[in-house]
Amino acid sequence: MDASALARLAAAVRALIAATVNLPDETAATDAAEEVESLVARLTPRLADPPLSRYPAMDPPPSGASDLMPFDLVLGRLNPIAPPITFTWEGGRSIGRVTFTRPYEGPPGCVHGGMIAAAFDQVLSVANVMAGTAGPTAELTIRYRKPTPLGVEVPPGANVGVRPEHVRLGSEGVAADVILTEQIGSEAIVHLSSGGERLIARSDAALAPQSGARVHVSVQRADLHLFDATTGARREWT
Repeated sequence: MDASALARLAAAVRALIAATVNLPDETAATDAAEEVESLVARLTPRLADPPLSRYPAMDPPPSGASDLMPFDLVLGRLNPIAPPITFTWEGGRSIGRVTFTRPYEGPPGCVHGGMIAAAFDQVLSVANVMAGTAGPTAELTIRYRKPTPLGVEVPPGANVGVRPEHVRLGSEGVAADVILTEQIGSEAIVHLSSGGERLIARSDAALAPQSGARVHVSVQRADLHLFDATTGARREWT
């Protein structure tokens, strides 16, 4: 099966999903719904019966995990709900690269934890495939150390940093515990712990939370900085 047409359709539907979760215009949403409903009605009589194989023979032959699992909900380029994640095999390691967009949002501006878990599940699955021992993931334990920002790709071997004045305290975002609040004149330095990681925020002293309080933190994408995990040198977003 030549999958180029299906890949094009999946990419278009993926873009439609992204537009759907960011469309405040009721009239535009109603018009779009009618068009989509009409399209689905035209396609339904042409659907495969029985359904297409989840692991079809491809033309040309499979060249990687994405071709072996084209309908997978994480890496499948023929599945419109997949981000999708692109996998490579580098020096005996399974490397997945992806930029999560608004449909995969959990805390404001950050990726939903369930999507991160699904991504790592697939990393293990691809590693098994590449090692010639294909099989399902038997056990997966994840510790969420830091929020994963939407709209950016964090390369392997990199850390994300943010300045204290850009850490926002409020009712939305990732939950964090206040370890210590230091008042310095009219400002306060708030030391936080979230998922085993330490974070520092700068706040107006009159509004700063007290030690032991439970708060929520969020950051904007433009305020995130990338650093090499080994050297600490500044890196550019790709």
